[in-house]
Amino acid sequence: MTTFSKFSLITLCCFSSSLYAQSTPDEQSQWNVKLGAGVMAKSQAWKGINTQVATIPYVEVNIGHWYFDVENPITYKLEVNSFSALYAGIGLRSDHYEAADVELNPKQEANIFKGYQAPHTETLINYGASLGLLSLDASHDISNNSKSNTLALTVEVPVFEGATGFNIATLLSADWMDANYVNYYYGVSGSQTDNSVGRGHYHTSSAINYELAIQAMYPVTDQWILLGKLSHALLANEITESPLIDLHHQDFLGLLAVYQF
Repeated sequence: MTTFSKFSLITLCCFSSSLYAQSTPDEQSQWNVKLGAGVMAKSQAWKGINTQVATIPYVEVNIGHWYFDVENPITYKLEVNSFSALYAGIGLRSDHYEAADVELNPKQEANIFKGYQAPHTETLINYGASLGLLSLDASHDISNNSKSNTLALTVEVPVFEGATGFNIATLLSADWMDANYVNYYYGVSGSQTDNSVGRGHYHTSSAINYELAIQAMYPVTDQWILLGKLSHALLANEITESPLIDLHHQDFLGLLAVYQF
């Protein structure tokens, strides 16, 4: 799975959390499975890469407070009450550039990435909390690859809530990444430097990206749910000044159909 596919899947999984409600003691002892598929389009900030379109499978299994999926092999979620929750778990991350191989549009690779060695996939501790309209999500690399920390603050503002479960919400978020993260994925140093293709040395500090998104959920039946998300993200100068980056923003559109067993 490419970096674009992983990012898209994570993005949709994040807002599919609205599928979860506090469960009864009987429900906590039952296995629940969610399967789905979707299509995503995302403008790529990497140099020489146009908007990419991909189809993505979605799989999630949970029992009680435990959740399991591809990008987050294990997560424990605790609903404190009807408006607050805590979670912690182990996840995987590979936010680096990678030539497309599963997208629906033609494979592309800019000259600047010739000889480029993609960073290793990281193993993370993910943790966070939600309180009403606010959510805080953090990560720490425990694989000793980037040794980085990230923090994201999101405010969700309901726009429409229908009696049938159909709802629309607006999300405003600020994503902070420390210097280790920014340089691991967007920096250029050592053997990665190659001035002949325009990949000059680059080292910078921490960064903050800002994003505005609109998301919707429509329950077709008790089992089938449709999800959609449209977002626009502004990238920090510390990222856009990298020789690997071509855009100052990223746009994303995702549609996902999920079946709950």
